[in-house]
Amino acid sequence: MTFGNRINRLALKGWVLVLVLSLVGPDVWSATVSRSTYRLLERVENLIEKSAYKEALAKLNAMLPKLDSDSLEKAVILRTIAFVHIEQGGYANAEKALEQCLSIDVLPDEQAAFSRLTLGEIYASTGKPEKAVTLLEEGLSRIRSPTGQHYLVLASVYYQLKQYEQAKFYMKKAVAGKGKPDETGYRMLLAIHYQLGDYKKAVQIATDLIERFPPNRDYWLQLIGLYQELDQYEKALAANEVAYSQGFIIEERHILNLANLMSYQETPYKAAELMMREIVADRVKGTSKNWKRIANIWVLSREYDRAASALKKASVVDPTGEIAFKLGRIYVEQEKWKEAHAQLLTALQKGGLKKPGEAHLLFGMSCYELHFNDEARKSFVNAQQYSNTRKSGKQWVEYIDSER
Repeated sequence: MTFGNRINRLALKGWVLVLVLSLVGPDVWSATVSRSTYRLLERVENLIEKSAYKEALAKLNAMLPKLDSDSLEKAVILRTIAFVHIEQGGYANAEKALEQCLSIDVLPDEQAAFSRLTLGEIYASTGKPEKAVTLLEEGLSRIRSPTGQHYLVLASVYYQLKQYEQAKFYMKKAVAGKGKPDETGYRMLLAIHYQLGDYKKAVQIATDLIERFPPNRDYWLQLIGLYQELDQYEKALAANEVAYSQGFIIEERHILNLANLMSYQETPYKAAELMMREIVADRVKGTSKNWKRIANIWVLSREYDRAASALKKASVVDPTGEIAFKLGRIYVEQEKWKEAHAQLLTALQKGGLKKPGEAHLLFGMSCYELHFNDEARKSFVNAQQYSNTRKSGKQWVEYIDSER
């Protein structure tokens, strides 16, 4: 069920007792409805108050065949049947009863308008927004004092139809008399402004949701996402860290997003520690891809030993030589030539490298440092096969030949 549908169903619930006997004032009942029908409606109201819906429906349905087909009394009974079904969540039956009620076309104008609004809300809550919007607009134009709830429902229908400007227009009307919207209203406003691409306004609304209402994980995630949409990464990181401290960042993709923000904001050390901690907690999977991420973050922190350790874990499940190549490159940075030689040899043997020329070049350098000059020369010759390492490979071959 969509967010708009949830709003519409909430709007329908709880209106029965207010509306069942509100067709006309009690002093006019004697002129429009028979005494027996009036007494029946009073009994039905008592049954509804006791949640005795089955018995209430039985009495109402038994009365229908006794009434004239185009009478006000039949319209009243059908309308009451609809509201009893609404109280039970029986929207299909309520829809049918209200359609029959309105087809008689005998209700007083304002009560007919309220019935149209109710049927419109049923259409909205059951995935018929096109039919809903017509009835809701018509109903609202015929009642003296539309409520904020009426406008909220109409806004939600326009939202379902992806007519976001119209949704925004009616949401403004919905909150105009309240000063401040309730939580449902705030959520609706947030959704509308997000769809309109008005992220700055959406940030304000998300912040209000967080400050005014009980802690909610979704509000924090929405605020973080909005800051990122606005390229306000420092604020996104701050919100993310608060949400993490409150236990709201628990899914792997959100934890990885936090780690990426930390790295982007020049705190890679914290990012790597976060990922290591979450792998231990089993909220982040210890995949080759994640271990490579950790290794890259450690490299940014110049923690080469830790980067090497992470890459060793990643290489266990990597069928290509890519991780061994990265590990070899780290060992070259540290001038650990034996370790570099072993890893780069593994990388070349496994294959599947994105930068094979660089792998040959670095392998040649490790061989040279270990005095394996013939092996080094051969590797530098191989490096010349690739455009990005051709020049360096040639220079190394010339240098080795000059030493002979």
